Amino acid sequence: MIGALLLFVGIFWWLRMPDPTVLDFTTGSRDGLYHRLAIQIKNVIESNHDDIIINLVPSAGSSENIGRLDGGKAQLALVQNDAVGGTSVRSLAALYPEVLHLLYRTNAQIHSLSDLSGKRVGIGAPKSGTEQITTNLLAFTGIKLKEDNIVRSSFGQTINQLLDDRLDAAFFLTGLGTPAIGSALMKDQLELAPVNTEHNVEN
Repeated sequence: MIGALLLFVGIFWWLRMPDPTVLDFTTGSRDGLYHRLAIQIKNVIESNHDDIIINLVPSAGSSENIGRLDGGKAQLALVQNDAVGGTSVRSLAALYPEVLHLLYRTNAQIHSLSDLSGKRVGIGAPKSGTEQITTNLLAFTGIKLKEDNIVRSSFGQTINQLLDDRLDAAFFLTGLGTPAIGSALMKDQLELAPVNTEHNVEN
C-alpha cells in the first residue's frame, strides 16, 4: 500500500512539473567573442534556473542575429548596439564596447585605409556586423576595393587566410582583448594598422 502511494505521489509530482522553457540564443562565430560570452551567459542562467534550457546557435554575427529575432527563429541574441530590428526586438543591456581592428600582413605595407587599394581584404562574414560597419566605413572614406579582392568569411577562417597569405589585410569588429586577435598578433607575419585615411610619414 505504501509503495503504491509513493508511486502515485511520484507520478502526480512528475505530471504537475512544468516543461522547461527552451530558448534559442543566436551568437556569432565560434571563434569570436560573441559565442564565448554566450557560453558564459548560458552557464550562469542554467545553473540558477532549473526550468530554463538555452540552445546556442552560432551565426555570422549581428545582421544575421537580428534577422533570426525578427523571423522568430531565436529568442535571444548578441548584436551591435546600432543594429536595427523589427517591432518585436528589444535591447536588454549594453555588455561591452566593440572596436574595429584592421590586421595586415607585414609584407603588405598597409599603414592607412588608402593603402588597401589593390589588396586582398577580408571584410567579415556575410550578414555580420564586421561586414556592415566595414562597408559603411569604406564608402564614407571613399576607399574603393575591387570586388574580386574582397573576401567574406568567418572570424576564424579570416585569421587563417591572413596567416596563409591568402589575404593582405582584414577587418575584425570585436571587443578589446579578444584572445584570437591577441594570438594572431603574436605571429611575426601580422600587425595592427591604424584605421585612418592618412599615410604615415617617416622622418
